[in-house]
Parts: sequence; C-alpha cells; structure tokens
Amino acid sequence: MANIITFVRVVCSFAILFCPAFSAPFYVLYVTAGFTDIIDGFVARKTGTASEFGSKLDTVADFIFVAVCLIKLIPVLKFEFWMFISIGIIVIIKMINIISGVVLQKKLVTVHSVMNKITGGLLFVLPLTAGFIDLRYSAAIVSAIAVFAAVQEGHYIRMGRIETKMNNDINREEIHHMKLDPAPGESTMNLAHKMEYINPVYEKAAVDLVPYSSDYQEQYRKIYNECYHEMREALNIKPFDFIQDDSFFKNGMEDVYLLLEGEDLIGSVALKGNEIDDLIVSPYYQGRGYGKKILLWALDNIKSERIFLHVADWNKRAIGLYKKYGFEIVETEVIG
Repeated sequence: MANIITFVRVVCSFAILFCPAFSAPFYVLYVTAGFTDIIDGFVARKTGTASEFGSKLDTVADFIFVAVCLIKLIPVLKFEFWMFISIGIIVIIKMINIISGVVLQKKLVTVHSVMNKITGGLLFVLPLTAGFIDLRYSAAIVSAIAVFAAVQEGHYIRMGRIETKMNNDINREEIHHMKLDPAPGESTMNLAHKMEYINPVYEKAAVDLVPYSSDYQEQYRKIYNECYHEMREALNIKPFDFIQDDSFFKNGMEDVYLLLEGEDLIGSVALKGNEIDDLIVSPYYQGRGYGKKILLWALDNIKSERIFLHVADWNKRAIGLYKKYGFEIVETEVIG
C-alpha cells in the first residue's frame, strides 16, 4: 500500500508536465503529490511494509517531483540572479554534507532535523503563494532558512547526530510491534527511550540548584520513591519503592543537585557525564513548571557538548517535556 501511494506521486508528477502552471489541474496534482509524500512513510510504518525498495522508491519519487516542478515553474516565475546563487550555495553545501556522511560513516546518511522539515514545508508552500506574495520576499525567507538548515545538517553529520532513513523506518516499526503486538502467550514489552539534545532552546533557567546534602536524605528518599513508584508498579519492576535502605546514598550522590524552597525539597536532578538523570519533582510541587525549570538548569550546567537522557515510554508526560525542549528519541530498548 505504501509503495502504491509513493507511485501515485510519480504519476502526479508526470501529469503536472501536461498542465499549465498555476491552473486548477496543476494545483490539484501538486497538492495530491505533496500529500502522498506525507503519508507514505506513515502507512509503511503502520502496516509493517517498510522496506529498502520503498525507501529508494520514495527518494526517486521525490527527485522526479522536484525536477518536474522546476521544469514547470522556472519559466513562469521571475527568478532573479541572486536566487540562482542561493540555490547553488545550498546545493554545494548539501553535496559536501553527502560526501562527509559517506567518508565519516561509510554510508549515505540523512538528518531528520526540525529545520530540514521546516525547509521542506516552506519549499512546498512557495509555489502556492506565488500568486499573491512577491517571490523576492518569500524566496529570501526560504533561502535563508534553507542555508541555515543545510549548514546545521553538516554540523550534525560531523557530530554523529545522524540516522539512515531506512533504519529509522524499520526501527520504528520494530518498536511498534514490540509494544503493541506481542506474540501469543507473551507479555507486552516495556520500552525505554534514549533521547539526545538535538534542537537547542534558548531559554535560561529561572532557578538555582545546589549540590546534594545529606541533610535532605529523608526528603530525597520519600520524593524519589513517590515519583517512581507508580511507573515501577505499572511496569511491574520490583521493588516498587526503589530506595530500600541507606546503601543507595553511598555512591553517586556527588552528581545530584537539589532545588530547595527554604527547608523543603522541591525536586532534583543528576548530571552524570553527558547524561541528565533522575529528574524528579515532589508530587506536592508538580504542575507548577518546576520540571521545566530543573531541565533548563541542567542544560545550562551540564559539562558536555552532546547531552543524553533516558526515559520510560510509559512516562508520556516527561517525553513530551523533553521533546518540547529540544530532545529527540535516538534509541529504544526493552526494559523490565
């Protein structure tokens, strides 16, 4: 089914060649082709039909669609010389990125960054606005964003923040089946995600945390167990109250930082190398934005260029917070 949807994009692309630019049939075919590009990957993952052939067909279909659009639009749009220069710059940067990926990773790689997705969306919308927005203005905005996205893509490739499209589709599908479709007689698997800070946010922390002190040991024990009890019980990970005795506090507490209000412990977080760990907020203070504040403080104070954290798939609220503030899932594993 997914490959059929992708093939529809190829058919629509060739059909556009026989339609006058900006005519009603042109818009219908153009929007239909764009819609197939949105849903074919989704359908492949949902139906378990992601394949190497499908990935290659999608790439070919994209190339044909873009080529046809350029053939139809360049003669009717008033392109200025600087626009061709900006396109050339972007192409050169993209070629450098491709070569860098092959040299560093020994394979063709792609970066699924927010800026690349925004660029693709703007490029798709650009012809639809040509009738009422001066191309000089819309092209300038799109060009600036596209150049930034291409430069950022190259940075991510050299930093190792990459994933192949094929593996990305297959891994998501494997995860889907692990969680939702266990074999007869098997229990549903519990999943945990490794997330990486990929899309930086530029918001400063509004709080200050202090190093852990044993004066707050009992408060920390109580809050830690309260925060993790529901999840561990739901996932049947025993003991449900993780901190059973004082041995927990003998190692690793030098990495823990506390958010205090007077003598009350609001929450805490651990900074362990390049990882943010055990970000917790007292149930009494939850819902007041303290989780966000602690996370922003951790991002400001961790001493690492690349930043990771781990979170259970069960904890949708935390995953939503982390995604909102720049993290993306890069790995998934079975826990419990």
